[in-house]
Amino acid sequence: MQIFNPVKAILEKDAVKNHKSLMNFSGKCALIVTGRNSAKKTGALYDVLDVLKEHGKEWIIFDEVTENPGFDLITKGLDFLGSKKADAVIGIGGGSPIDASKAISVLHANRNSSFEDIYKNPNLEAVPVFAVPTTSGTGSEMTQYSVLTNKDNVKSGFTNFNTFPKVSFVDPKYTLDMPWNITLSTAVDAFSHSAEGYMCISADSYIKNIAENSMKAVKENLENIKNKDSLELRTGLSFGSMTAGYVISHTGTVLPHSLGYGLTSEYGIKHGLATFLFIIPVLKRLYDKNIKFDFVNNIFGSLKNMENYFDKLEINDYRVKISDEHIDLFSERVSKSGHVLKTPGNFTKKDIEELYLEVSL
Repeated sequence: MQIFNPVKAILEKDAVKNHKSLMNFSGKCALIVTGRNSAKKTGALYDVLDVLKEHGKEWIIFDEVTENPGFDLITKGLDFLGSKKADAVIGIGGGSPIDASKAISVLHANRNSSFEDIYKNPNLEAVPVFAVPTTSGTGSEMTQYSVLTNKDNVKSGFTNFNTFPKVSFVDPKYTLDMPWNITLSTAVDAFSHSAEGYMCISADSYIKNIAENSMKAVKENLENIKNKDSLELRTGLSFGSMTAGYVISHTGTVLPHSLGYGLTSEYGIKHGLATFLFIIPVLKRLYDKNIKFDFVNNIFGSLKNMENYFDKLEINDYRVKISDEHIDLFSERVSKSGHVLKTPGNFTKKDIEELYLEVSL
C-alpha cells in the first residue's frame, strides 16, 4: 500500500475567512484563475480578495476560463500575465478553472517548457496552487491532475506532483443554489471517480473503503437536493467530491472516463454526465464476466437497483446519437489509452465499440 496526498483540505462554511492564515504565500502577487460568473456570483472571489488584502498581497485576475480548457486558453492566461511574476496561483470555480490554474502554474514556473513537456515530466516545478471550488464533483481540489483539451480537440490529463493544491478551501455555501443540471453533472462525476477508483485493478481495501463512503455520500444527498436545497445536503456532496478526488489521486480513473471524453469534446455533453453514461454499462459487462464489486450491493442492494436509482434522475436524457465515424474514432483512441490497462475485464476495441453503441440513441 502507498498513500500520498499532501493537500490540506478544509470543508466548512466560511472556510476562506476562518482559515485566512493558510492563504498566505512567499512573494507579493497571486494570479487568480477563474471563469466569468461563478466566482463572483457565489461570493468566493470577494472572500479571497478580502484575505489577500489583509495579507498585503497584490493580485491579477484572469477570468476567461471556459469549460474544458484547451491549450490556447492556457497560453492566453500566460500571455495575460505577461512579464509579471505570480508567486501563487489561486483557482476559483469548478474543475476547469482549477485544472487551468495547475497548467498555468507549471508553465509559468517553466517558461521555456512546452505542453508536450508537461505531459512527459510529472516533476516539473510549479508555482504554489490554492483551490477554492464552487462546484462539488470534479475533485480537482484534491488531485495532482489537470485535464486539458489539445489542439486536435482531444481531452487528456497530465500529472504533476507539484500541482497538488497547497490548501483547498471547500465551502459548501458556494454551491448553494447551483442549477440542477450542474449539480447532477458534478455529483455523478464525483460518483464516477469513486466507482472507477474502486474498480481500478490497483485499488486496495483502504481506497475501496473511502470510495464506498464517497459514493454513499453522493447517493444520500443527491436524491434529496433536487426537491429541497440546504447547506447540510451541499456539505454532503462536497464531502463526496473531496473524498472521490482523494481516491483518484491514488488510483487514477479507468475506462468510463476515457469513453466519456469524446462525448464531451465532440457532442458537448458535460464531462460528469458523459462519464457516468458508461458507468453502469461497464459494470454490467464486468458482471457478465463474473467480476463483481461489493459497493454495488452495499449501497444499492443490487446492480438493477443502482440502475433504477439513476434512471429516476433522468441520466439517460443526456444521451445523443453517436455517428458511426465517431464510434470508430473514439473506440480506436480509447482502446490505446492507459485507462483500459487499469480496468479489469480485458476490454477489446470491439467491446468498446459495443459500449458506444449501447449509450448511443
